[in-house]
Order: sequence, then structure tokens, then C-alpha cells
Amino acid sequence: MLDGFARITKWNFTGDSTDIALVTSQMVKTKSYEESTKMNDIAPYLYLSQTKPEFNTLQTMWQFYHGSDNTNININKYGNDYILNGEVWEIYKFNIHNLSDISKVFPEKPKFVLKKLLKYSSLSSSHPLPEYGTNNMIDFYTHMSLFGGADIHIARMSSAKHREFLATVHHHSYPYMHSFGATKNYVILYIHPCYLNVIDLIGSGCGTEV
Repeated sequence: MLDGFARITKWNFTGDSTDIALVTSQMVKTKSYEESTKMNDIAPYLYLSQTKPEFNTLQTMWQFYHGSDNTNININKYGNDYILNGEVWEIYKFNIHNLSDISKVFPEKPKFVLKKLLKYSSLSSSHPLPEYGTNNMIDFYTHMSLFGGADIHIARMSSAKHREFLATVHHHSYPYMHSFGATKNYVILYIHPCYLNVIDLIGSGCGTEV
């Protein structure tokens, strides 16, 4: 499901006695979608599972170069920006009025060494939560730590691009977290025993283990 191509649909109810609903729909034209359409095959990006047939060694190298791109499964609003997001840090911004002007956004990241080399290891949540008493949203950004395991950064989001990092939690493994919790004063991370298998990821371009 997370690796499938996405479509966004807008329903506009007129509110008059005719009970007419106007529908606009189009595919989310991510880079992986456009490249896959052009080549009439699955483009080499990082996915949650292997393709059939599996990518060869050269294609696996291209997966790491491209990173993960096609995981847009939810619609959220950050400030005045409407965005499509999934389980990775990078998102897509779009025009809510006509579903056009879809463009990829690279939000700000914490300042850490080798961040450009670790662009493929940028997991996040597809379910950001509202910050209590504000118009901001809260999410987390996970990356491999230089000291082993992973660092999980808690971020405040006020637009598609801007991020303010509030706290960092270190964990001995690289956890895969689908969602989290937030109260007025706390963010609650559910680090269940489902971890990213980095060795398998390097060898095959995908992989989690429980």
C-alpha cells in the first residue's frame, strides 16, 4: 500500500437544492511515478518490499541515489500549505483549489554530520499531530546515528518547509514507527520491536525485521 501510486480526489458540494457534487481527481505526479510512467516499469527508488523481478545491482545503487519518494498517503495542512506526506521526511506540496502545482519539498533537517549521505534514512510519520493551543503540527524525524542506532528528532512544523527541532531521543536500533502520541506538554514515541535492518537495506534496497 505504501509503495502504490497515489491519486488525490476533491469533492465540492454545491449546497443548493440540486444536490450536485463536483469531483476533481488526478494522480500524484511524484518523481518516481513520472519516471515509472516514462519507462513503463518500476523506477529504482527505495520501497518497503522487493520488486518482482528484483532489481539488479546497478538498479539497487540507483535506489540509494534516489531515496524513497512514492509514499504519499495522507493530506495535511502546515500553516497555509497543503501537503501530501507519508513515512518519509520529504513531502509534496499542492494547490488545494485545483490539485495542481504539485512539487516536492525538502523540509529543513537537524544539523548533523553526513546528512547528505544519509538522505535515504529519513523516516517520519504519515500522521503528524496538532500542537496543543497552536496552528502548528508536530512530527518526528529519524536518521541513523553516527554512534550506532538512531536519533529521533521531535519537530514543530509551521509551513511545508520550515522546521523547529525541540528535542532528540537516541535509540540503540533504527525503529520503524508509524505513528506517535502528543499531549499539551509531552510527545510520546511508540518504539515497538520493529526495526529497520540496515544491512539488508544496503544489500537489497529494502528490509525491516521484527
